[in-house]
Amino acid sequence: MNNKKIIKVISIYDKKLEAYPPVQSEIEILPTFNHIRWMIKQIPQMLKDNRKEKAFRWLGFIQGVLCSEGIYTINDLKNHNKPKKVMNKDKMIEHLMDLHAFNKLDDKNTSIFKGKNRNRYFQTMSRIRNYL
Repeated sequence: MNNKKIIKVISIYDKKLEAYPPVQSEIEILPTFNHIRWMIKQIPQMLKDNRKEKAFRWLGFIQGVLCSEGIYTINDLKNHNKPKKVMNKDKMIEHLMDLHAFNKLDDKNTSIFKGKNRNRYFQTMSRIRNYL
């Protein structure tokens, strides 16, 4: 999990708990959603300070509380942590061949980038970009 993914995951939890102002609780009492929200707000700075292990521990703790309180299921949390889908080799080759065909046509006729062909070209580019 990279820093960008961690930020994306904690932003899901931050939005879910937005009704609770972030407040640091005393160590002796059980964590509240306010304290969880405070922890969420601390993670980006940990990542900037290259304290990724601590950020992971806090993320795990946050997810444990959210699961035990019934906010998210284990499957929800697992899906939040999943990496992007990886495009299989055949699909990538198919998209690259489409791009190659567009580039060949473009050498002969620039009108390819009008209407449906233009949309198809950018959809293909977008698909490839999503998997890189």
